[in-house]
Amino acid sequence: MLKYDYDGLEEHKKEHQELIESAKELQQKFLQESKSLSSEDIEFLEHWLTGHILGTAMDMGSCLCEVM
Repeated sequence: MLKYDYDGLEEHKKEHQELIESAKELQQKFLQESKSLSSEDIEFLEHWLTGHILGTAMDMGSCLCEVM
């Protein structure tokens, strides 16, 4: 992405950082409260991954295919 000067690189990295922060919060909840993940937690992760892969990642892939 950096090599080909992908225009959406910073936004892409920001999305990943937000997921990391959310995952850390879920991990703390899991470890501190000894609770399993709720269906809402799983739904959030599924929504993020699906949205990211079908949205941002696909856009990035298309842009990179054009310049490679």
